[in-house]
Amino acid sequence: MPVTIMKFVLTIYLILIITFACSPSENESSLSDKIIFLKSISINVPEPSGLAFDEGFLWTLSDENSTVYKLDTIGNIITSFVVEGDDLEGITVLTDSSLAIVLERTREVKVISKSGRTLNQFTVNVSGELNYGLEGITIDPTNNHIYILNEKLPSLVIEFDEDNKEVSRKELNFADDISGICYDTTRNGFWIISDESQTISLCNYNFEVLESFKVNIPQMEGVAFDPNTNRLYVVSDRTESLYIYQLIK
Repeated sequence: MPVTIMKFVLTIYLILIITFACSPSENESSLSDKIIFLKSISINVPEPSGLAFDEGFLWTLSDENSTVYKLDTIGNIITSFVVEGDDLEGITVLTDSSLAIVLERTREVKVISKSGRTLNQFTVNVSGELNYGLEGITIDPTNNHIYILNEKLPSLVIEFDEDNKEVSRKELNFADDISGICYDTTRNGFWIISDESQTISLCNYNFEVLESFKVNIPQMEGVAFDPNTNRLYVVSDRTESLYIYQLIK
């Protein structure tokens, strides 16, 4: 190989090494100037499939054993209880004493007490493949409207009023699938995660994307926002871990 060509190849090689060596990984530094990865914590919850913030605590659930878990913000289990139903996929805090969960395959929303007693339930009118059904739920505390996600084919967000009557539905096309949602009381918007696209997106009330961040979390299944610390929590089904991000105002 001629010397000039060899020098050129070596130069390109060194540039590539330096570039990849200096590139911030998701586990080491900031994703941008607006969101910073803090740490991940293994949790003793099999296949966690939803997440919700509740005044200094977190709620999650398992679609493997139909159990709801209350965690502290570093992933320790405080209490748990079994609920009737299969394929639990999303959870939100409705009131000081009640939660709402979604069941993917039966397209049901179940309202339960924080000890697991069923208080109410209703069915969401969504067709499609059973395994691509209801995936997330959150509540807007300004009007107590509930927003429910359908994972894909199609990806939908469906709004219900306080009487569990459908108000609106919108198809979402900014990600390959939709796997979790939470309301952000600070930004008056919604954080939506996508497992397949590996994105965390902030949307407005029209569900238009305002910000979107790429993350390296396999099989994200739930997201929660803490307004007191301005932090986002994400849970992974595959790694059975809690991921913590700091949002920069």
